[in-house]
Amino acid sequence: MHDAGTISNCVLVCRGWRLFARRKLYLGVSIGDRRHWSTFTSLLQHPPSDIACHLEKLQELSIQQGYYNTMGWNPGQNRPWAHSILLECASHLPSLTRLEFREVDWTCAHDLAFRIGCTYLSVTILDLFDCAFSSIAQLQRLVNSFPALCRLSLCEVEFRSEATSRAKQGPALTHLQLRSAMFQATRWFAETGMVRSLVHLDYSSRYTDDWNTFTEAIDSNSLRELTYNVWHRSRCR
Repeated sequence: MHDAGTISNCVLVCRGWRLFARRKLYLGVSIGDRRHWSTFTSLLQHPPSDIACHLEKLQELSIQQGYYNTMGWNPGQNRPWAHSILLECASHLPSLTRLEFREVDWTCAHDLAFRIGCTYLSVTILDLFDCAFSSIAQLQRLVNSFPALCRLSLCEVEFRSEATSRAKQGPALTHLQLRSAMFQATRWFAETGMVRSLVHLDYSSRYTDDWNTFTEAIDSNSLRELTYNVWHRSRCR
């Protein structure tokens, strides 16, 4: 049972169902605007007695900034809140295992946002969808800050600059999803050996050049599941 509406209805059935349903209901939280962020951080800092235990067991946190549209990134006055939530939640979510960011522009994030991940010792899954970074180096800082990370999703990630930097060793990954893979990210994974022990790979790119570089770094003996899609033969065409 994963539907939030159904679980909410179960809370109303009886006391026995309520206790079980509330545990399921509070396993994950999704935050989509500054008002929800303010409410959530207030709960973390001053939790009511009846939900304090549930917050301590929270496993998934999804953050959607929502400033991306067909005209590009809209600066907006409230954009920085999506990064601040990492700082606000650092010492309050000991059971958190999964972090998801959607439509977040990291180019304006405070430097601490790329270092605070070291305090999230239980986070093993990081999902980044439609996010923007100033360069591959900035993405590296974010990913490498989570010491226990083993599952990573990068979908439609944008780099404002194609500038390259020395690849920095990151966590050893077992699951990786790369959608519309950028060559900077592909080379980073290949050069550092982060993908050597992959078990699951979901990969799509515009060019076979990136794929050829990537596969050389993977140990085929460890790979168990592969989804692969490339749209063009070569970057030179």
